[in-house]
Amino acid sequence: MPKQLNIRSDEAYERAHRVAKQLGTTTAEAVIRALRNIETDLPQLPTYDDLTPEEKADFAMFKQLAQKARAEATNPGFSEDDLYGDDGLPK
Repeated sequence: MPKQLNIRSDEAYERAHRVAKQLGTTTAEAVIRALRNIETDLPQLPTYDDLTPEEKADFAMFKQLAQKARAEATNPGFSEDDLYGDDGLPK
């Protein structure tokens, strides 16, 4: 059984039916054609496997730096008491 896609949009419904009528096809085929056209126009982003060895090394370095920054960010060095007075207003 084919998978189903439900889109709850009056505009999408109307456009799909209007395009399908102009093409002389079903709304499903009209939507498929539109999506194929959009997909071919999208830029192809590189994957990790597309990277050069130098780029992979840079990626590993940035990933390590991000992990270190994340670990250090768990303790900001101050609390809410440093920012707000007893009356709840900013200091």
